[in-house]
Amino acid sequence: MIAEYVPFDHNDPQERQMRVLVGNIRWMQRPHYAFVGTEDSPMKAMEAREEAELLKAPLQVIEVAGDHHSSLPTAIQRYLDVVQREQD
Repeated sequence: MIAEYVPFDHNDPQERQMRVLVGNIRWMQRPHYAFVGTEDSPMKAMEAREEAELLKAPLQVIEVAGDHHSSLPTAIQRYLDVVQREQD
């Protein structure tokens, strides 16, 4: 079931760890935006914000309506809005 949603080997612990936000924030050197669905676990958004603040990482966590899948169209539009504002 999971395999149809993820484009990688979800049975590989190292691969899974490399694809998650929390725990990898310390490596961020350039500005990042994390769009998190309001129906996703609120703990992940809170953890990411706390980790970024603690590490002074260049991360903005932005919540958008939906879950991990249904939030994608809104997240894409919000990202494009952010990028456009930065270029103006």
